[in-house]
This record gives sequence, C-alpha cells and structure tokens, in this order.
Amino acid sequence: MFRSILVPLDGSPLAEQVLPLALSIAKRAGARLTLLQVVPVPGAALTLTDAVLSADAQLDLLQSQTDKYLRDIAQRLLPASSAEPDPIPVEREMITGQAGLAISECAATLPADLIVMATHGRSGLHRLALGSVTGQVLQLSPAPLIIVRPRRVGPVRFDELPALDRIMVTLDGSELAERVLPVAARLGQLFHSELFLFRAAHIPTVSAIASELQPVLRARAEIAAWEYLRTVAASFNLHRFEVRTVTEPGTAVEAILAVAEELDVTLIAMTTHGRTGFSRVVSGSVADRIVRSSARPVLIVRSPLEQAPIIRA
Repeated sequence: MFRSILVPLDGSPLAEQVLPLALSIAKRAGARLTLLQVVPVPGAALTLTDAVLSADAQLDLLQSQTDKYLRDIAQRLLPASSAEPDPIPVEREMITGQAGLAISECAATLPADLIVMATHGRSGLHRLALGSVTGQVLQLSPAPLIIVRPRRVGPVRFDELPALDRIMVTLDGSELAERVLPVAARLGQLFHSELFLFRAAHIPTVSAIASELQPVLRARAEIAAWEYLRTVAASFNLHRFEVRTVTEPGTAVEAILAVAEELDVTLIAMTTHGRTGFSRVVSGSVADRIVRSSARPVLIVRSPLEQAPIIRA
C-alpha cells in the first residue's frame, strides 16, 4: 500500500496544482505526505547596485525563503489534512542540490511509495525529457510516479478532492508493460475504481499489403488484443474490480489518447517502456507524448531491471 507520498514543489503555482490529488490519495491510503523543495546551489557571488551578495549569503536567503514557503503550504493543507476521520501527517523537506538527483535521493531515503509531481513549474513543459527534472526522477527513482499536467494557474482548493475512479491501464503484450498493473490496482482499491485494460491493435499500413486484406488483418489484430486483455484480467486477480477490456486500431499514442478521451478516464497508467526499452524515456517516447498531449494525470511505473544507480558528481 501507499504509506509515504512525496510531493516535489518548486515555489510556483503550477507545481502546486498537484496538491489536491496527492492529498486525496494520502487521505484514502492513510499515508504520510512529504512536501519537498530543492534549493539550488548558487554558483558565484551576485553583484547588486550597492553590494555584493556572496554565494553563502544567497544560499542562506534561498533556504529562508524556501522554509517559509513550505510552512505556508503545510498551513494551507492543515484544515483538509487534519480533518476527521482521516487526519494525515504532513512533513516538510528542504534539500540543497540538483533537483532531479535530490528528489530521487529523498524518495529513496523516506522511502516514498509514490511520487506526485507536475510536468512543469518554473522550468516549462518542454522540460519533460531525459535530462530534465522529471526525466531524471523517472531514470533514478524506483518509486511509481504520477505526473500531473496543470490545466490552469489559480488558487488551489481542497474542499473537493479529485477521485481516480476511472483508471485506464495501457498494455502492449509484454511482461514489462504489465508491471504497472499491481500499482494501478492498489490505487483502484483506494478509489473503488473502474479499470479499463487497453491495448492498441496494430495493423500494417495499406502500402505494405493489399488493401483488400485490411479488414481481415484488422479483425485478427482486434481479436488477438481482446484475448490478451482477457488473459491479463484473469491472471492478475482483478475480479474485485469492475474491469472493461478495450482495444482500438492505430498507433499507441493516438489510440491511447482517443480512448482516454472517449471513456473520460481520470488516470492513464503505463510503464516507461514495454517492447521499446528504457531508452525511450525521452522526448518523443510514448510516455512523453501522452503526458504532453493529455490533460489527465499519468501514472508511470519503472521496471527495477532498468533502474539507473544514483551517482553523485
């Protein structure tokens, strides 16, 4: 289950948009919520109009501002987090260093069972790629990650917390892709969710085959996808859920986005790789393109076989 949930923040209103979802999961799971902000190390003295601010003085100022910010956020969470019958502890962490590495190290130290973070804050949406903060956390941390793409900037409200009651699990026929199922099922139990097991039915293009064979190949691809999904549903003991198996012809990204929109799901769950390997956690990968294109939260689970070691510079 989820006993510890880590929420990285960067001081921006965009990053704060993840807080209602993180709080909703924490309250249902009875989990500890840890608010984290990473303070960057100043590189050199800063020359002002009438003074020079040393690197140490800049760091002291940044740490003081961060401490105040995290206290303010915790105070805003207090009415919702302390409400009976589900009060949850809210803790604060401030770490100095490089953001992606510090978040991953904090997740390992807690240890965090789940990380909930925004696709962008101060750094912009284009930063979701290998080498960015989000990409580094994906690469370094074994904890499942829920990525939220903020729809708007505005005051964060906690009176109506979001519910992950319609979870779409994307599969591709590989055992690696199926690693997302236990985590999605645990979230589903918390929210009494309906689960949608999805696999795209890939069909060769018309240019590769005679056009008259297209209907036959499409039917075969869809039947194979249905049979696979039914086997998965039985193998993973999902009888406690209302499970629907869904398939759609086309490429993975387009099919996932179309079905997620049609079913109005509240969470898309997937691994960072299936048939394609970890190297695909880069700009243009399936996971990256789904996060960029969908306004829905995305749960991403890594395979421990592909986890990169944390190496400090």
